[in-house]
Amino acid sequence: MTRRQTTRRVLVPALLLTLAGTMLAGCGNSGRHQYLRWNVAPELETLDQRWVDADNEYAIMNSENTRMLRADWRRLWYVDRPSRLSREPKPY
Repeated sequence: MTRRQTTRRVLVPALLLTLAGTMLAGCGNSGRHQYLRWNVAPELETLDQRWVDADNEYAIMNSENTRMLRADWRRLWYVDRPSRLSREPKPY
């Protein structure tokens, strides 16, 4: 037997065993990354906002809506401008 045949007899089974071992044990799923598979960006609530940003946006929206509602309520009862029935002239 030549040296090349001996090397081939030893090298081919060693490579096959290494390949089989890598295929069986190389990509084991221990469950640690299962959560990330379904929630890749856990710190985001929407596509571009974190939870804190969404809460801040909601607080600003709530404040603006409340102020607009109060302004509409004052306009409904005509208390947003002075009365025109007074004797003194008003600049309004």
